[in-house]
Amino acid sequence: MKVLVFGPIADALGAPMCEIFVRLPATVEQVTHALVAQMPGMDNLLLRSVVAVNQVYAGKERLILEGDEVALIPPVSGG
Repeated sequence: MKVLVFGPIADALGAPMCEIFVRLPATVEQVTHALVAQMPGMDNLLLRSVVAVNQVYAGKERLILEGDEVALIPPVSGG
């Protein structure tokens, strides 16, 4: 499945999207853990990020189905 990524995650990957391998349907939590497994060294950032499914923030139990748009939004700060 494809996951849209932003900020430092996109910078580290050099792309605004990544592809992970997870069997659907899957929960947001399962997808997050698949991302951690496929991106060693980024676990702290990935686990602090928020997941949006179809442009709506999603809790860890939310099911992701085939065709859903998934985005990983890292924590932001600014001033």
